Amino acid sequence: KWTAIQTTQYLPNMSGNVWALENSCDGNIWVSAPNKIALGNVRGIDQIDWQVLLEDKLNGDFYLGLYIDGKENYWVASLNGGLYKFDGDSLHQFNTLTSAIPTNNLHGLTGDRKGKIYIKTHIGLITFDGKNWQLFTKENSMLPSNIILDILVDKDNSVWIATNAGLAHIKNN
Repeated sequence: KWTAIQTTQYLPNMSGNVWALENSCDGNIWVSAPNKIALGNVRGIDQIDWQVLLEDKLNGDFYLGLYIDGKENYWVASLNGGLYKFDGDSLHQFNTLTSAIPTNNLHGLTGDRKGKIYIKTHIGLITFDGKNWQLFTKENSMLPSNIILDILVDKDNSVWIATNAGLAHIKNN
């Protein structure tokens, strides 16, 4: 059965655009929209309690990617504000002013089982291991293009990168 869920009906002042979805281990659904992050407590398709999160902490940017890591940290990729990490209590922003991240223009993200974050951008693939940032481009790696469209971590913890000019693969040990 298909059901259309209008975010504007449940969340005042939230755009109808939904950019990313992520589910947490407790069964809740995280939704990112151009100007808000929301948590949906799902008790059935017709019973979702929506709550806007971090509204007073986020800057109203476009939130294009969500990822929940193995430690239940919530990561948010934003179009202009860089990367956010929410540990349940505090929110930390990584941007070009506060960290060595190479750009604030992020388009999505995922992570592997070892805790490394992979971020898609239009200048290449950014990785973050919790301390170090690395930018992979077509000039310094086997990426066919710097425009990263999607990232997948497979069952072997290898990383697949979709670009506008083809596919790349990183075999992790």
